[in-house]
Amino acid sequence: MKKSIGQKIFIYMIIFSLAIVGMIGFGIKFLFPTYYENSQMKYLDKSEALIRAQYAMEDYESVLETMTLIEEELGGELYYFTETSGMQGVSMGKGRNKTVITNTEKFIPTGEITTYEYINKIGLDIHVIGVLVSDEYLVYEVSIQNLSQATGTMINFIWALLFIVIVLAFIISFFLSRNISKPIKALNVLAEAMKNKNIEPYLVTEEKNEINQLNQTLNELYEELLSSIYKLNAELNKERNAEQLKKRFLAQATHELKTPIAVIRGYSEILYDGMYKNEEEHDKFLKNIYEETEAVSHLILDVLDYTKMETGNYQLNKVNKPVKRHIQELLKRYKDYVESYNLKFELVDKIPEDFEKSMDWNKFDQIYKNLISNAVEHGQTLVRTKIQVINSKIRMSVYNDGSHIDEEDIANVFESFYKKKGKKTGTGLGLAIVKEIVLLHGGDYRVENTEDGVEFFISV
Repeated sequence: MKKSIGQKIFIYMIIFSLAIVGMIGFGIKFLFPTYYENSQMKYLDKSEALIRAQYAMEDYESVLETMTLIEEELGGELYYFTETSGMQGVSMGKGRNKTVITNTEKFIPTGEITTYEYINKIGLDIHVIGVLVSDEYLVYEVSIQNLSQATGTMINFIWALLFIVIVLAFIISFFLSRNISKPIKALNVLAEAMKNKNIEPYLVTEEKNEINQLNQTLNELYEELLSSIYKLNAELNKERNAEQLKKRFLAQATHELKTPIAVIRGYSEILYDGMYKNEEEHDKFLKNIYEETEAVSHLILDVLDYTKMETGNYQLNKVNKPVKRHIQELLKRYKDYVESYNLKFELVDKIPEDFEKSMDWNKFDQIYKNLISNAVEHGQTLVRTKIQVINSKIRMSVYNDGSHIDEEDIANVFESFYKKKGKKTGTGLGLAIVKEIVLLHGGDYRVENTEDGVEFFISV
């Protein structure tokens, strides 16, 4: 059975924890007692050297303090010894090892400072230090075996501690493996859905870590892939229908200019011949002429802008500014515009508060204006805007619940002078300009028929 990444992480963590605990246990069992005994003996040797130095300076009080300190540190027994009366003032093992030595052999001095070892009657190795102070010896005895036996309690405590560590390792490994594998599983679900192109990108974790970075990269690749597929289909379709598109372009451009010019000419002739009824009708004809000239002016400006962008002669005016504030003002303005057409306006805004970006903000506003105008024109009851940040790019979608775009036309939506079948108004340049602005910013664009409407996507 194939193990999941969470199971593997859990197993590896447990193996690692057991290996660490095993090494510690081996050291405690076989190395720690010897190390402890050696360290105690080294302490004893250093203390003997210190006693000899203090004795050479005739600092007998310091000698007594040092030997008392040895007894407190290592345990054992400290007493006075005279040749005539033997042991006096016996202490009962005040040290941490609580060792009481039963003196079964007479102390045998060999000089002012005497050190030697012997085995007493019960088989213990006894280390002896004797120092002549006045007419008596200050004697310290300690069992070497007890120095090692003192580690027993410590080892038992450490074993108990290691058992607790193993239990904690199991618990931590379980939660760690689950926390690591959970976002990875979510990423896998997202990738599977992306494979079928039936889901929008989203973040499986908000934490700023490698998983989040991978998620951002995956989302960006998905957006680029969908846009590339859309562009490829558009190019293929354009190649197949190049001549037809050319004819359509010329026909629509001629129509867009011919209609307002004809209207202007007609009203101008009426005014020139004085064939109006009254001043009110005179003003009405002038107003109509003005509105038609405005329409022609907008058309010409759109064509000029589009031509500049398409030929690469347009220069962006990029400014770095906080995105959240600009977006909020823009959306508030167009919310009123949408609702004035009795359409419901929905907004999903996921822009971080501190996110900044350098771009031509006037052209970005034009992108949204053109998309929202298109949505209002085709929407029946609802227009929805979603906006978020993916890998430092602004990703925006505008949805309307209007009728679907014909599949054979969907690749031409962003082409110049394209109009949806049955549409009689507009220049047909709005979405083409959106396309060029997005490309100038190094972004991506596409359109999709959803279950109950149409959704446009741009990423800049």
